[in-house]
Amino acid sequence: MTVGLRETEGRVLLTVQDTGIGIPEALRAELFEKFSASARAGLGGEASTGLGLFITKQIVRLHRGKMWVESQEGEGTCFFVELS
Repeated sequence: MTVGLRETEGRVLLTVQDTGIGIPEALRAELFEKFSASARAGLGGEASTGLGLFITKQIVRLHRGKMWVESQEGEGTCFFVELS
């Protein structure tokens, strides 16, 4: 996993990137929704509540920021958080 932080023009961009299995495109539309169908078991088999990304995005929104994801199956995923 790689974590990055950049400041540009009064904005901060946080990135969290992995080289895992990626997120199928069909699951990305609901990824940040509460109890989304995109919730999957963790790498150690732990259950998911489907709340983690929902809560994270709500916190980012409360700080007037944006959050999004880019992913390629078989290559990994990168989450972005931008705050001003």
